[in-house]
Amino acid sequence: MTVSHGITDSTAEIMGISRSRFHVIYNPVVRLELFTKARETLDHPWFGSNQPPVVLAVGNLSPWKDFGLLLKAFSLVREEYFRPLDVQLLVGDATKAEKVLGWKPTIRFDRLVDMMVDHDLSVVKGCESCL
Repeated sequence: MTVSHGITDSTAEIMGISRSRFHVIYNPVVRLELFTKARETLDHPWFGSNQPPVVLAVGNLSPWKDFGLLLKAFSLVREEYFRPLDVQLLVGDATKAEKVLGWKPTIRFDRLVDMMVDHDLSVVKGCESCL
């Protein structure tokens, strides 16, 4: 499974696998507006202080995404690892590190993603049972 036809094409070409063996399931695009809306107060009984957590699924609800399994996983993780003081959302920004420490990233995020994908593909290439 891939998240776009472009990734399907690239992966099929790199690995020498027929495109017909892939299935595309798109991921949502997260824009700045989403973070702005996420800070807004929710005025709904489901989000009251004594209510159980709400899991919101975004995108297409296809059988491949197995929403039931996702809910079960959230439930198990919440029971076993719940720590009320944990940060719920982390967003990185190297601006302060550059101002205070004079540090600049040497690899752009898109290049880091490419490196991670290249690594994963090299691992899968050596694994016949993975194909």
